[in-house]
Amino acid sequence: MLFFALCTSVSTRRRAQIQSKSCASRREFLSFGLAVGPCIAFPGSLLAERDQLLPLEARLKTSDLKKPLSDPFPREPLVAEWMEGVWNVVVTKKAVQAPKGGKFLPDGYDLNRERSSIGKPLQYRLRFAQRRDGSGVATDRTFNLTSMMNAYAGTELVNNVEWDPNGIRSVALFKNSPGAKSIQILNTSATAAAKDRYLVEELFRNIFTNGNAGESPKTTDVETITLYRRSRDSRVEGSQRIAVYLTPSSDGWSAEYDDTAVLISDFTLEMTRL
Repeated sequence: MLFFALCTSVSTRRRAQIQSKSCASRREFLSFGLAVGPCIAFPGSLLAERDQLLPLEARLKTSDLKKPLSDPFPREPLVAEWMEGVWNVVVTKKAVQAPKGGKFLPDGYDLNRERSSIGKPLQYRLRFAQRRDGSGVATDRTFNLTSMMNAYAGTELVNNVEWDPNGIRSVALFKNSPGAKSIQILNTSATAAAKDRYLVEELFRNIFTNGNAGESPKTTDVETITLYRRSRDSRVEGSQRIAVYLTPSSDGWSAEYDDTAVLISDFTLEMTRL
């Protein structure tokens, strides 16, 4: 089902530079999880009953976050009608916290590296379009994931992204590397969308495989919570929180782990229609 594209020929020195940067970039994918979130966190079905969890708005502020429950049948969500089109997005990290300290941080996550990017804006483009059946506006998963992952990598790292709407899953393949990253939606939730404001949450499972023999895939669950505010037709502002959770197959997991977020990053975002 996956398909590959040929990589552009580069000099040996340049190829080594790209491969070196790709390794660091893949660590960034692990660290940011879906800090690619502004294009992936959308309104959708309500989460299963979870009285132990805080309301969505409160989850943007507390450091005591418990992992949301998974839905065995998550649905591909729609976005607000006014999101249709192509947008230039600027995301700026404002704060990073590790509620558990460094005890449970999985391999590939470095708190100092996470904090070093605070205050540094990142820019990329997102696209949203009407579904073919006319049922509403949805994200262009292939375009958006490629755009964001390359932006976080700082180079043309992504070779190809394929989206499987039936499994609610995407797979990204890296250039000059046998590695791949799988992203699967586990659940979505949203408040009722007002005319110019809505708050959304999604839970994803990230599985990163570097392609090296003998190394197990790295797995984490990532929650994105995003508040969008439309200030005028051509501009959207908001805030986003990205929380990383362990799974039994994560590095750092132990019987002591209680499904609490091990890393929380807060961002502001600005979107301008192109």
